[in-house]
Amino acid sequence: LAAATKDFQARVKAMKPGTPVILGIADTAAAATRPLTASFYNTLRQLGAPLDMPPVEYRHAWAFLGYKGAAPGSALTAMGTRSTLLRLDATFARDARGKTTLHKRAHDLTNIIDVVTGGGQDEPVYD
Repeated sequence: LAAATKDFQARVKAMKPGTPVILGIADTAAAATRPLTASFYNTLRQLGAPLDMPPVEYRHAWAFLGYKGAAPGSALTAMGTRSTLLRLDATFARDARGKTTLHKRAHDLTNIIDVVTGGGQDEPVYD
């Protein structure tokens, strides 16, 4: 886990400002006894993660859209249990000065078990 975090930090450090970053975890990013470290979350903040981002939990799905140099809190994130289908809908663009922007559009957290049993929703949630 420490080696993967260091690799992630090095990759982000090497990115040019404005580089889009799309991350996703289907089930588990860390062991229950070894949660992701503060340095992982600090690196995410360089990509626009909120300062008060909840921890990515064991056996949880997680998705992230951000870019290098984004203001904290400007990224789009979603988290759910391992039976959750996560969908994020956003557009990366460059403004007239060449600065990257992220236009948040929608996120959808669909519990796959509910869909299979007929009780789930399958429409995006618009912010």
